[in-house]
Amino acid sequence: MSSMLVCDVCGKPLIRPHYRLRLLRAEPEQQANVMKTVGNLDMHDECLNRFKEWLKETRQKEIAK
Repeated sequence: MSSMLVCDVCGKPLIRPHYRLRLLRAEPEQQANVMKTVGNLDMHDECLNRFKEWLKETRQKEIAK
C-alpha cells in the first residue's frame, strides 16, 4: 500500500514540489540552534498564502489586546 501526502490546510493530495513548514520548539534561555522539530506542515502554495494571512491576522489581534 502506498502512502499519499495531503495538504494540512485543505486536505487535498499534494504533488511534489510542495511547501513543508517545520514547527520548532525552543526552551527558555536556550540557544537558537538547539531548537527541536516538533512537527511538519505540508501545504500547497495557495494554502501557504492563506496560512500566512491567518497568521498575520492572529498576530495583529494579539498585539491589539
